[in-house]
Amino acid sequence: MNTAAQTFDYIVVGSGAGGGVLASRLARNDRNLKVLLIDAGGEHADNIHAKVPGFHALSTEDPALRWDYFVQHFSDRSIAERDALWRERKAIYYPRASALGGCTRHHAMITVYPDGSDWDGIAQLTGDSSWSADNMWTYFQRCALDQRTSWLPINTAKPAILFEGAGDPSLRRILLAGVGSATNLAFPPPLLGLLANLGDMNDKHKVAGDREGQYLIPLSVEKGQRKGVFEFIQDTRSDPDYGHNLTVWTNRLVTRVLLENGRATGVEYLPRKDAYRADRDAIVGDHRPWAMAQADLRQVLAAREVILAGGAFNTPQLLMLSGIGPADHLRALGIKPTVDLPGVGGNLQDRYEVAVIDEMPTEFEVLEDYRFEPSDGDPGFVRWRDKRQGLYTINGGIMAILKKSRPDLTDCDLFIFGVPVEFQGYALDYSESSRTPAGRKRFSWVILKAHTENTGQVRLRTADPRDPPDINFMNFGDGQRSGDPDLDALEHAVEYVRDIMRGPRSRGVTNGEFIPGAHLTGQALRDAIMARAWGHHASCTCPIGPKGDPHAVLDPAFRVRGLTTRNLRVVDASVFPKIPGYFVVLPTYIIAEKAADVILADAGAVTMPLRH
Repeated sequence: MNTAAQTFDYIVVGSGAGGGVLASRLARNDRNLKVLLIDAGGEHADNIHAKVPGFHALSTEDPALRWDYFVQHFSDRSIAERDALWRERKAIYYPRASALGGCTRHHAMITVYPDGSDWDGIAQLTGDSSWSADNMWTYFQRCALDQRTSWLPINTAKPAILFEGAGDPSLRRILLAGVGSATNLAFPPPLLGLLANLGDMNDKHKVAGDREGQYLIPLSVEKGQRKGVFEFIQDTRSDPDYGHNLTVWTNRLVTRVLLENGRATGVEYLPRKDAYRADRDAIVGDHRPWAMAQADLRQVLAAREVILAGGAFNTPQLLMLSGIGPADHLRALGIKPTVDLPGVGGNLQDRYEVAVIDEMPTEFEVLEDYRFEPSDGDPGFVRWRDKRQGLYTINGGIMAILKKSRPDLTDCDLFIFGVPVEFQGYALDYSESSRTPAGRKRFSWVILKAHTENTGQVRLRTADPRDPPDINFMNFGDGQRSGDPDLDALEHAVEYVRDIMRGPRSRGVTNGEFIPGAHLTGQALRDAIMARAWGHHASCTCPIGPKGDPHAVLDPAFRVRGLTTRNLRVVDASVFPKIPGYFVVLPTYIIAEKAADVILADAGAVTMPLRH
């Protein structure tokens, strides 16, 4: 091992929604503090799939950008195999990104502010009023609303994008049914006018009140192009005043946190491209014996703090590899426990998503000039490249419905949106559906269940840091919970969508329901929902909690419990005690903004405004 190690004030491990934002904010400090942002993925600055909003599905399967995780939804294999997407020896495909910017380089860009109760719940749990909804709104303002400080654009698509030229009568009739159902109008006005007048689901008054209704989908897109964490990192690196404070290392897999007398002193890493073994075909990755690979390990030191931001899978994996986690589990793998924290890797949460998909008589007209390939042979891509216009400037959806599954709920728990292509969850090569005649003849209403009650776990598969961990979401009480409230809500949502589609189906606009199938009702429908439900917002595996809670991994200041000097923190989606809101990316941006203030305050520093 090379013992000559550089030293930075802060080391941030992971460059996604938490780490990328945090490192950029920390670097923009008034005391010349130095920040290292280290990531196992590559930079991929010019990757076209990561730039074109309409290519977001392609980006998740681009070999240059992807890690392929495979997860379990249930412990009982007989239940798991009911899912048509379950694959022998691999289980359920769960795409992650191996690029600077993390999963913000491939996500669908939907950017929705959570409910106030999500923040107030943390404040009440911890007794820390800085987590209150009123205070957390100020961090949303800082990242997205304040012209002096914001880096995150949030814009809605122009509805006319879906109705170019003569328009698409089939798509028009389906969306008209959706908006009409949501507004309870028997004879809604012309669709474009109705869509143009939809509200803003991120409006402060809407967030504070009743959000039920229909909205244009808010996207982190600017001038027809994806924009977010990657650009914030790049802008910070090039900033004439603060760029020298940020160093970015890519293609370096962090293998453990260095601990000395209860203090995090730095990290150990493997400087090798594609070192991690998250690959669908086990071709990419470092396949040397670990004893041999350790000869290449390097160290980098932190004068002040180490902050982990690897996400809900990799942050608990790294803590456990460093001896911080459930002691019995670590001993079983030959890892000496340093801090017995049983909550590390537990409490794994996600949304549930299901789709109601209709078969159309013909391909959608709106897709006629779109081949979903970055080439001169794709007229839609040429239009995007030359003019930043057309369907590729959005993620494929226009309208969303926020709804309560029960009238007694305080907050909405259903987010429903439609796309003119088949999407029934993540499976290998699922992105090809946008290119196939069958996939282009299907309309999907995607139902997202917020405020879920599921808890699973992340455990080490081996003590080799190159191996992805063992991940089991244990959906719906691991398939054993009777009267599951999340299943009740999803059943209600499927029937609601069926009501929306009753008119278009009766008029021959569609050939009928393809997924889950009109013949499924009652218990058969519930069984199909339980088997098919998927998610893509893994979180909560290193939860913040009150002092004395044996399952709390972090204190309200993001510090890992049990260390003497408390200079090891976690800032990513794993910190939430309960999964917040509807899409976890914006809440993660917001907690990163908060963490920057907390961390810099301990150093007597502040983060500085962006210059526009």
